[in-house]
Amino acid sequence: LREFRNIPGIETVRIIKLDSNKIPFIKQDTFSWLTNLQGLSLSGNQITDAERGAFNGLSNLQYIHLAGNKMDTATQRRI
Repeated sequence: LREFRNIPGIETVRIIKLDSNKIPFIKQDTFSWLTNLQGLSLSGNQITDAERGAFNGLSNLQYIHLAGNKMDTATQRRI
């Protein structure tokens, strides 16, 4: 996901759909530089966990879709 930082204008994106990409894990501050992000869809991946702070800095975020991943209930609540 770090490679997205090199795309000109990416920091202005409001919605990102990364569905069905076999993403296994979300690291801390992965999306923190996307301060305009309003919607994030990560459905249908293989996410088992997300580090604390994985969604830090997303003050404009209105929704995250995480359906169809491999997270347990405790992980989902922590996120």
